[in-house]
Amino acid sequence: MYNFDFQDDKDEKPMEPEDLLKKAEQFFKAEDYDSAMEAYNYGINNLCPNYAPIWNNRAAVQLKLGNYREAINDSSKALQLLDPPVESNALMRAKAFIRRGKKLG
Repeated sequence: MYNFDFQDDKDEKPMEPEDLLKKAEQFFKAEDYDSAMEAYNYGINNLCPNYAPIWNNRAAVQLKLGNYREAINDSSKALQLLDPPVESNALMRAKAFIRRGKKLG
C-alpha cells in the first residue's frame, strides 16, 4: 500500500515526525489516501501519539475517505493536544474546528 520505508535509510532509526508528515502530505496531494492514512497511523501508534499535526492531518484524510465519525474524533484529539489555545497554534486549531464542524453541522 505505502511506498516508502518508515525507517531512515542511513542509520535504521525510526523516521522523525516532521519527515513522516512530509511523506504523508505527499500521498495526500497525490490522492493516495490509503497510504497517507497508513503513514499517519504509523506516526500515531509508533512515533508521537501526542503530536497534534498528525491527528489534524489524519482528520483531513478521514474526511476524504468518508470516515466522518473518525474525522470528528481525530480533529477533537488535535484540539485537545492544542490546549491551551495560544497564538502559535491558532491556525491549526482553526483547521481542526473546521474539519470537525464539516460533519457535525
